[in-house]
Amino acid sequence: MAHFVALLRGEPDPDLDALEYLYFSDGGTARVGLWGYWDIWAKRACTVKVVSGPGSAKPSNTYGSAVLAFDLKGLTERSVIQAFSGDSPFSGKLECKRGGAGNLAAENKRRLDSGDPKEVYPGAKLVPLKAGFGNYMHSPNMVGVNGLAVHITAGPGKADGFTGNFHTRKVSTHFVIDREGMTAQYVAASLQSQAQGPGNPNFLSVEMVGSQDLKKIQYTEAMTTKQLDALTKLWAWVFITFPAPQWQLAGIYTGHKRNKQGLGMGHGLDSLYPDIGADFASRYPCAGAQSSINSCINTVGLSCHWWLDTALKSCPGVPMFTQLPQVLGFSEYKLASLSKYQLV
Repeated sequence: MAHFVALLRGEPDPDLDALEYLYFSDGGTARVGLWGYWDIWAKRACTVKVVSGPGSAKPSNTYGSAVLAFDLKGLTERSVIQAFSGDSPFSGKLECKRGGAGNLAAENKRRLDSGDPKEVYPGAKLVPLKAGFGNYMHSPNMVGVNGLAVHITAGPGKADGFTGNFHTRKVSTHFVIDREGMTAQYVAASLQSQAQGPGNPNFLSVEMVGSQDLKKIQYTEAMTTKQLDALTKLWAWVFITFPAPQWQLAGIYTGHKRNKQGLGMGHGLDSLYPDIGADFASRYPCAGAQSSINSCINTVGLSCHWWLDTALKSCPGVPMFTQLPQVLGFSEYKLASLSKYQLV
């Protein structure tokens, strides 16, 4: 039997991306994947129909070998979809729910205002986002919390001052820690942030305020002592609050990323990140060196943007990257070439 999945990654995972509900936009449109769409016995592709309420579905492109995408329109909260092989049901039924930004913004604020210790980090200043989070076209909720992913803002600012930036760019994070160690929370812990692509459903995210030379992307700031202390406390809360994380580095991506033209980032980063990662795997408790991003997503522990997203971005930068073991309580990682990458 087939089942419906969210289209969050290049090739959806049948378990990680399985949907509980299909969330549609304010205009009644949605896009969904059908995992196992090919009926091997009848030798034909399945179709998706709206079996209750208004709406229609049209097949689109495939994702990998097992998933066929469908575009839907005219949906309401009375709509229910199901896959068929010919006239025979080939999946369970999936209810549709409105997932527009307005409704989700109110839900985010409600969860943050609740004071629920599994939603809100104690001591954080609450700055509820109204947009740029939650993946409205699919399930907005976290699939689970495997750990915490570290990012860099690539620009200055106060922890509670990034709302406009997030809304404009349609991106987000759960937490921001500024250079003075102040922590702000923008998204409730049970909702996805739009921070690390395919890693969004499984890892909470934190942006560490730090600058980056936009012309020479290899130059970034390290965390301040106050930031490192605040991040260690936030990581301890994640470790204690959620059952899955282990006190370790999550899966360490040691592969190489390339764009469509086959190019990497340059500046020595394409080999440096895998080399440091391999060294981490030999020195510190971790979920092992991994050759794929999906493998990293399936692990638990303290992670970072580079290990969870297929995008060709240098985040969190070499200086912060090398500070990750310190969050676990280890001494400073010595990198002989660090001065070549540190923005001072």
